Amino acid sequence: MVGEKKVAPVSFRPTVDERRVLDELGAEGVTASDALRHGLRLLVQERWLERARADMLAHRDENLNDEPDAW
Repeated sequence: MVGEKKVAPVSFRPTVDERRVLDELGAEGVTASDALRHGLRLLVQERWLERARADMLAHRDENLNDEPDAW
């Protein structure tokens, strides 16, 4: 594709259980690359949720009703 950078491949040595999961997904038509991409996106989402929860806990005593209106 035009303007798209080439990315170096990443090697992965799955455990027996991980290989079984990849084989099961492969039987459903999911490639190993797609499975890993999906897993990485889930990890990013999980980290975002962890940070959001930490922020929520850090500000749990904050009451916006005590703040002056911005308008």
